[in-house]
Amino acid sequence: MKMQKNEKKARDSADAMFSDANDSFPFEKISEDMVRELDGIEKDMLLKEQVESEKVENANKHGKDNASGLLENCFALLHAKDDTSKFVSLTMLAKLLNENPNFLFAFWEQMDMKFLDRLLGSKNYEYADLGVSVLLAFCSDEKILRSSLMKKRIPALLTCALRHYDLCIPTICALASNPRSAKSLLYYTSFITNEFPLSQALEILSYGLYALDKIQLYMKPIFEGIEKRNEWKAPVTSQFFRNLFARFPVHLWYSDELCCYVRPLIKPVLEEFVTEESIENACVQLFSLLKAVGPDVVMEDNKESFLLVIGRCAAEIRANLDLLVSTLDEKQKHETLSYSVCSCYEVLGILIHFLCENCDELSQTIEPTKFFQLQNTLSELFGDTMEFIRDAWDNMRHHEKFAVHVTVVSAIATLCLWLTEDDSQYKQASGLMDVFMALWKYGWKNGVEYAKWIGLALPNMLQEEICVKAFKNVKGWEIVWDDFKRCNQELEAMSSKQALFEDVAENETATQAFQDLYILLEVKSFVPSSIWEHEVFRSPLWKDMLNDSS
Repeated sequence: MKMQKNEKKARDSADAMFSDANDSFPFEKISEDMVRELDGIEKDMLLKEQVESEKVENANKHGKDNASGLLENCFALLHAKDDTSKFVSLTMLAKLLNENPNFLFAFWEQMDMKFLDRLLGSKNYEYADLGVSVLLAFCSDEKILRSSLMKKRIPALLTCALRHYDLCIPTICALASNPRSAKSLLYYTSFITNEFPLSQALEILSYGLYALDKIQLYMKPIFEGIEKRNEWKAPVTSQFFRNLFARFPVHLWYSDELCCYVRPLIKPVLEEFVTEESIENACVQLFSLLKAVGPDVVMEDNKESFLLVIGRCAAEIRANLDLLVSTLDEKQKHETLSYSVCSCYEVLGILIHFLCENCDELSQTIEPTKFFQLQNTLSELFGDTMEFIRDAWDNMRHHEKFAVHVTVVSAIATLCLWLTEDDSQYKQASGLMDVFMALWKYGWKNGVEYAKWIGLALPNMLQEEICVKAFKNVKGWEIVWDDFKRCNQELEAMSSKQALFEDVAENETATQAFQDLYILLEVKSFVPSSIWEHEVFRSPLWKDMLNDSS
């Protein structure tokens, strides 16, 4: 009760205080005083902020002035006559550039290049270390990397690398990070190939070459250097070319003048099919060599190797086809297997083409039993290949992914080439007609040349009734007809259409159009007659072909 009375008394006192009319003026007075006080505080705060800002600006200005002063001191010491002053200057450089990286180019322009070259050329490790560290610091600037002054430092850097390779390799990598400076480095390809230990030479050259798009200019001195050392069979040589050929398509590294320089590499690569447990490296190299100089040159003195390579590639593919399906959930292992199988198919594709074109000659130089065994080997391989394609197609939900899988692409290309020449497996191939035609359509979207490959095989396949029936059941003619119209639309968009037709071999679109029409004429009996009235046949060329087929 006593507490309640006290609370009531406090409330009454408060009410009385704020309800008294006489208190109104003092309240307003207090409010005005508070505003004035707040204004004063705000002004004081603004004044303090201004003072602090001026202090910061002065400090920054002082810092810049101080840094500029240090830079001037560095320049003065750098150009002093005694080496001690120059060393002091370079020791100041690291701290100065860490705090003021914008001074980098200014210091580069003032650098005593002769002194830097002396450091790089020194036999003393500490001096060389200092020189390399200074040069590496400057490599962080793209403008400096591309400068003529940097280019002139490369001989000194390479000389230093001969003595202190591990010390210099980060700077060499930095130089190779820019195409222009990489070209400056590769200007010394002959020196690098001839003077450095082979493994180091090929490592340096790899850094430089991988920074460029085209490397034909630098290949000759590399081949000459390896020939001079007689190191064609060295493992580092094999690995170097394997990586190089995997990275650069043939037209980016090869030119006709290199043919005689490439030849010494052929035999060691073919020997790897005998000596090495894994033929992946050999396949990558052989495929590139076959594309570069042609199978005639590669197999000129190696007819026995021809059989061996086909046998090893076929065995490698057959051993891994089932694993490709079972390792779908193991991405890294699956990709490794896919690449290996793809390389084997690519090599086989070129060799099968060579076999078909030179069958008579090869049959005279290769023992009959071995030649017969060769055909059996390929028949077994492509039988397994067709089973793999059928199973993979039926078990994969996303057929678009199937269509761009590297193994599928290379397998279909090689299989179709084989089917153009061998009619013993058409019955099994007819069971893939739905896959063939679906892939043909997918090729329009993803740019894979399924139309070209399948289109080459179909005319011969359609000589067999079982293949005709399969083609009719999947309405394959509709896809071929659409492709024919697409080709003609592309040709219409080109200039001088008639001129293009005059040399079909030079125009892939025209070649494909001819191939499509051959297929349509082959199955003319069940193709709707209305398509022959299409406007595309107003072209004299197609009209004449149509009349000739009647």
